[in-house]
Amino acid sequence: MCYDLGGFLLKVAQIIGKPDLAPVAWVKRLVTLCDRAPPTLFDVVLAVLEREFSRSVGNVFERFDVYPLGYASIARVLYPM
Repeated sequence: MCYDLGGFLLKVAQIIGKPDLAPVAWVKRLVTLCDRAPPTLFDVVLAVLEREFSRSVGNVFERFDVYPLGYASIARVLYPM
């Protein structure tokens, strides 16, 4: 359920899934969310960035890969110009 809903609930499940915070049975299920969490769709990321910066991504970043090399917690790693 947390995987499907994503966002805040996914992050909470990742935190609860730590071995020192939850029963073993829970950890076995929740630990997969730490390294197999679903990525946010590019269109959603693009819309949020353009709304927050009040301009197009092309005017803010020199290069913006649709398929990032990795993710950091609940955010994509971005390098602004």
